[in-house]
Amino acid sequence: MRSLVKSWIVVAAALLAACGGQVTEGPDTLQLAGGTAAKDRGGELHTYCSAEAIPVWLGVGNAASATQVGTLALASGTATLTLVGGDQFPFVPTVLHLQFADSVSGIPMVNGTSGNPIPGQFACSFAITPVNGQTTYSFDLSGCPLPADANGDGKYLVAAHFGFTQYGGVEGFGFYLPPSATMSVTYPYGGGPAYFPHTFITNDGFLNGDYLGWCVDPNRVIYQNTPYTVQLYSSYDAAGLAALADLMDPPTTLSYQNLPLVNYIQNTFAAGTVTPLYDGSCNPVLDPNTGVQQTAAVTYSDIQRAIWILVNGATSGSGLYDLTPYGTSSLLCLAQANGVGFVPGCNQSIAFLMAPTGMAAQVIIGQVVLSSVAIPCTTSSGTAWADGNGGKTFPKASQWGTYFEYDPRITCVP
Repeated sequence: MRSLVKSWIVVAAALLAACGGQVTEGPDTLQLAGGTAAKDRGGELHTYCSAEAIPVWLGVGNAASATQVGTLALASGTATLTLVGGDQFPFVPTVLHLQFADSVSGIPMVNGTSGNPIPGQFACSFAITPVNGQTTYSFDLSGCPLPADANGDGKYLVAAHFGFTQYGGVEGFGFYLPPSATMSVTYPYGGGPAYFPHTFITNDGFLNGDYLGWCVDPNRVIYQNTPYTVQLYSSYDAAGLAALADLMDPPTTLSYQNLPLVNYIQNTFAAGTVTPLYDGSCNPVLDPNTGVQQTAAVTYSDIQRAIWILVNGATSGSGLYDLTPYGTSSLLCLAQANGVGFVPGCNQSIAFLMAPTGMAAQVIIGQVVLSSVAIPCTTSSGTAWADGNGGKTFPKASQWGTYFEYDPRITCVP
């Protein structure tokens, strides 16, 4: 499991080295053992007051440890989840299940009153649409029923369960992609590797670097070695790309539905790749003497023209210094035959689009290998509980789950 609080791990190691054993603090602080936080299978019933920060602990799969990913506060009919920062590809919340009860038997469990909790049967459920970079999520509890206070102490037992997800692969690239960056390019030359041999990205975070770049819109100009502020789009972000089409010249000419074919071409061919040749009707180009299908190395110009045809319908020759007779048609035929619905894997490259803001400049396609920017290869999910480490577990439960006591009559002072 990727830790969401890298600095916490360093601090934990320092504390253990100094003290020589387990570090245990109050119920609203991290509890550490051996550099990790072991899931407590017994725990104590902790009482929290209104607006007090209740630690939320995440465990992934059958891991024997948990990581604090945030805090939950209950106050004035609202629940507020505040996330801990630190990881550039964090786990994010996707659902909250919440149950108030007067006794533990009032919390849905397997076998009625003794067994594993059943979050899907909790009285309140909130689907969460996570937003990259958002650290606070609030929930209106006006529809959450409170039980009768049978013992008259004004307190409730509360079970708060979260689902968390860390997105990976193409999905993760689109989710964690920052909205903007600074970009500059260098111009093409004959025999080069791409239309823009160098596409520099800065002020972005995980995408900072130098990439091969391709032109989307041949009707507009971009100046080399000039920094542009650009909006970033994943080539698999249909909603974002539909909006981007309005920036094209003329508008709506971005055939973003063909971008999987562009991804296929970028992952299968590079300048210098030898490929079988096909004509414009996708018939094999045969050697007139032997009848054998001819082959030839494609160039950056062949690749660029294929991209233009796919995404813009353009057949411009601007900046194409080494076109070959059948290079473009061969790429298009092979892409149509093999690349429909293509989705890159972890060690393959994904195309992303960069649209300069506030000016009529070219939209650029960059390509980056997913694994090279450390995005997880696959999407992972985990379970989180408020007061989940050291909190009270359910009677005779075999799975991880906790509950706590909440006293809404008290207002805590931060």
